[in-house]
Amino acid sequence: GFQIVNVNDMRGAERTMVDQLRVRHILLRPNEILDDAAVQQKMLGIRERIVAGDDFATIAEAVSEDTVSSADGGELGWLSPGDTVPEFEEALAQLPLNELSQPIKSRFGWHLMEVLERRSHDTTDEAKREQCARQIRATKAEEERELWARRLRDQAFVDIRR
Repeated sequence: GFQIVNVNDMRGAERTMVDQLRVRHILLRPNEILDDAAVQQKMLGIRERIVAGDDFATIAEAVSEDTVSSADGGELGWLSPGDTVPEFEEALAQLPLNELSQPIKSRFGWHLMEVLERRSHDTTDEAKREQCARQIRATKAEEERELWARRLRDQAFVDIRR
């Protein structure tokens, strides 16, 4: 036969809810040729192009200096609090959905950002997996230490003469 089970709650498990944002951005860094002011002006020009109708992803692939996200059209994926620098997070918190930010300066350079989605995500399972992985690594490390000590004792030669 079949059984249908509905889990209403789990004992001994704390729920970990995190507010996450799905974000994309374009990054430009000052260099020997372009100083801070010039990079900011360039970002304003890029912002105007996107607002006028150019595709964000195409421009991000062409000009963004973030080598990881530029290949994905500037997509950073789902970000949790603490994943980015404070300046970036503060700007994202105030940015409405699907609206392009003004150029924002962080220690990495100048950013144009857009929040694509917001969600409240349950990270309980992820936290449990991380805790299990830490416990397994600690157990394995202890086993390896014991094995190492046993080998050292086996190799040691003690000669006691009276």
